Amino acid sequence: MNSQFIEVDYCNRAQAFKWLWATVSFVQAILGYYAFSDNLYATPIYLANLTFFVVGCGYYFIELRKYKVFPNNIVLTGALIVIVSWLFMAHSIMLMWSEESAVEKVLLLGFFSLLMCFNSSRFMVIASTIPIMAAHLFYQVYYVDLSGMPLFVSFIKYPFFVAAIIITHVNHNTRLVESHRKLVELNKELTVLRNIDDLTAIYNRRAFDEKLNYLLELHNRNKQPVSLMILDVDYFKRYNDSLGHWQGDQCLKQIAKTLGEAVKRETDVVARVGGEEFGIILPNTDLDDCQIVAQNVINTLKGKQFPHPNSAVSSQVTVSIGCACIQGSISSYEAIYHRADQALYRAKEQGRNRYSI
Repeated sequence: MNSQFIEVDYCNRAQAFKWLWATVSFVQAILGYYAFSDNLYATPIYLANLTFFVVGCGYYFIELRKYKVFPNNIVLTGALIVIVSWLFMAHSIMLMWSEESAVEKVLLLGFFSLLMCFNSSRFMVIASTIPIMAAHLFYQVYYVDLSGMPLFVSFIKYPFFVAAIIITHVNHNTRLVESHRKLVELNKELTVLRNIDDLTAIYNRRAFDEKLNYLLELHNRNKQPVSLMILDVDYFKRYNDSLGHWQGDQCLKQIAKTLGEAVKRETDVVARVGGEEFGIILPNTDLDDCQIVAQNVINTLKGKQFPHPNSAVSSQVTVSIGCACIQGSISSYEAIYHRADQALYRAKEQGRNRYSI
């Protein structure tokens, strides 16, 4: 599993940054209210903070108009702007009002908003925490004059929360990767069940139709020939009447296996398209080569010598084959299938146990 899957964003990056900047704007609004109420709006630190906030807003509006999902360089720049904004606000509160508890709460709010935004990236979680954590330590030592156990208790919450969220990510990603693996396996199984005939374990009519349509689309673009063979087991109803339906099912299984042996290329498609009717699609094959394959199918089945107790053409199980080829002219599924089906009827009219074109 690649890292792009493991480090997938839990939500759209641009959307996450909208909420992150909304939090910054909310705190800025409160800070502005008190700055104007106390006539501190001309304080240099507040003016520097307000200027940086306005520049940050301009940057976000420009980038949000350009990107629906932020690329990595925008994420890093945006993270830097947000971190500096939180530090400006915290320092403004300390210098303008000397409110140590308010500074700590602002830093904690910034810390948790960054954790939520960078939920998907351990590197960003750690990198964005370090300056917030350093600022908190500076204010506690320089302004509050904490030391010893009180300082340790005040400081330890940051690495504790970072460790907790990273462990949560690891456990979550482990389960996510395992769930993804199981879904991939289940999807493969469902695809097989959807395209494979239950009785003969070869392609079913649905898969046959899809592959023939796909190959005809390629033919219409590349003008490469596509050949089709429709096969019908001769006098199969008499076979069932004589030996029973269970034995008839075993006969169909053997025929499907024989067709797989007679058709050599991996790109060729063998499918059961009806009760005792089979289809073979031969990509990049002209009509002459299609007849060679048809004769090979008849000879291979003859070599197996599956007994037929009530056939009018042989003591063994035989098939009649209709061959058709689309070459040069643009055509459709219905056209090539109709040609092969008409050729099959001619093979039956001519005595069965043969192919016709």
